[in-house]
Amino acid sequence: MMTALRGLPAAFGFLTRLPVGGFPFSPDELRWSSAHFPLVGAVLGAALAAVMMLSARAGTVVAATLAVSAGMLLTGAFHEDGLADTADALGGATDRDKLFVILRDSRIGSFGAAALCMALFFASPSSPRSPAPRRWRWCSRNRSPGFRRCG
Repeated sequence: MMTALRGLPAAFGFLTRLPVGGFPFSPDELRWSSAHFPLVGAVLGAALAAVMMLSARAGTVVAATLAVSAGMLLTGAFHEDGLADTADALGGATDRDKLFVILRDSRIGSFGAAALCMALFFASPSSPRSPAPRRWRWCSRNRSPGFRRCG
């Protein structure tokens, strides 16, 4: 039972940049941490929703941009880094060996940069009153940070 409970700070430590303490975690605690990932996502989603609500008076685009930025700060851009690595590997690899060389490289490539630009473009104007065209708003609302973490 104690191992399962110690999986909670391990989950927060893995998915966020919040200082939770308790290091080092045992292999059993790390295995239990994945059971707590939905809770971590719900907490992050609530925090980002609070950022959007508190900054709503500044305008919808500003509020959404602040929420996306807060999400990147809280998670250390965990999702964005994975997206960029995946896009670089899938876009630049011609064979299996090249794919793993690209994945081990810490630098961002052109495919990763393009994927990040598109992801941030669609994540920021996540309000129905956004100046973005209607077909883009639907996509951006479904890719907004709170939706990604609570879904």
